[in-house]
Amino acid sequence: FGTEAWLELAINYRDMGKPDEALVELAPLQNPDRGHRIASRALYEAGVIHHQLYMNNKTTAPDKAAMHAKSAREAFKKLWLLYPDREDEDQAKRAYLALAELQQASGDAAGEIKTLEELATAHPESPYATYAKAVLAIRANKMERADTYLRQTIEQAKSAGDGDLQRRADELLRRGR
Repeated sequence: FGTEAWLELAINYRDMGKPDEALVELAPLQNPDRGHRIASRALYEAGVIHHQLYMNNKTTAPDKAAMHAKSAREAFKKLWLLYPDREDEDQAKRAYLALAELQQASGDAAGEIKTLEELATAHPESPYATYAKAVLAIRANKMERADTYLRQTIEQAKSAGDGDLQRRADELLRRGR
């Protein structure tokens, strides 16, 4: 039972609405000894699951939500620390965006801005940096600049074959921020 299959099992649990089982399977895969690609993906997936559990529990079970927010932050930050300069993979960049979204959802505007600024600084040539600049421009109420950055992100993401980032930017542009 290889690590790729193990990772897919965890993702299948997540997709079946079994986040606790997914997290159990992801935990041992987060070890750097599993290889950078598997460990970074496991950290990212665990962060995403904890983020979703935070969103699901923030009004009905605030203590449980707070625990999931903390776990999501830890997973995303661990991913940055262990795999900060892997330009061939986007897990760390996606983790920055996911953390910024979590911070925004939890009312931590200063944390969101800091995270987006770190992303733009850490990966300046990345379409993720351009997207971060667009969100920062929106937060600063600089809508023309935001539109420009969003259009650039869409083109960069299209060129890079990153449909997820392209959809995010397009949705933000269509929504009128």
